[in-house]
Amino acid sequence: MNPLPKTIPYHIFESLRLGIIRGIYPPGKSLREQELEGQFGSSRGPVRESLRLLELKGLAVHTPRRGFRVPTFSDKDLGQLYELRAQLECMVIDALKDQPIAEICASLRQNLDVMEVHFKNGDLDRYFDENIRFHEIMIAAAGNQPLRRVLDIINEMSLPIRYFVMSRKFSEGRSIKYHRLIIDHLKRKDFAKAKKITEVHILENLDFVRSAYAKAFGAALEE
Repeated sequence: MNPLPKTIPYHIFESLRLGIIRGIYPPGKSLREQELEGQFGSSRGPVRESLRLLELKGLAVHTPRRGFRVPTFSDKDLGQLYELRAQLECMVIDALKDQPIAEICASLRQNLDVMEVHFKNGDLDRYFDENIRFHEIMIAAAGNQPLRRVLDIINEMSLPIRYFVMSRKFSEGRSIKYHRLIIDHLKRKDFAKAKKITEVHILENLDFVRSAYAKAFGAALEE
C-alpha cells in the first residue's frame, strides 16, 4: 500500500491508527473531536477528516449523536473476520502458482530473518510490523489487484485484534514457526500444504481471541 501524504489530517490519521492498533485507544473508546483537537493542536476540520479516513479503513465507527469510537467486535464478528481472512490468504497462495516463486521465497526469507532478530531482542512492535509485512509480500506478489484491495480492508480491520493477540502470546514466537513452514512448502511448490499451514496459522488463535477479547472488552461490547 502506498504511503499517505503527510498533510495535517494524514498525520493525525496515522497517529490515531497506530494508537488504535496498539491498544492505546481500546475497543469502545470514544474519539471525541474536541479532545483530539487539543491533543494534536489542530482545528476541527483536519480532525474530522482523519476520523473519516479511519472509518473508511474500518478502524473507527460513527453513530448519530454519539460520534466516532473505536469498533468493538462480537464473538460472531471475530469468527467471520478470521474465517474470511483465512480464505482470502489461501487465495493469495493459489495466485502465487504462476509467479516467480524462488524470488518470492527469497524475500520472505529475508523478512523472516528480521523477524527472528526482533523476537530475540524482545521487540514486540517491530516483530509485529515484520509479521504483517510477511503477508504483504505475498499479497503484492500474487498480482491480483481486486484480491489485494479486499485484503487491504480486511487486514486493516484485523490489525488491532492481531496486535492484541500477539502482545499476549509474543513469547511463543509461533509466527516464526508457521512462516518458516509456509516458505518451505512454497519452495517445493507444494501449494496445497502452504494453504493448509496458512489456514491453521490464522485460525488457531480464534478460540483464544474470542475468550480474551470478551474478558478484556466485555463492558464495551455491552454498550
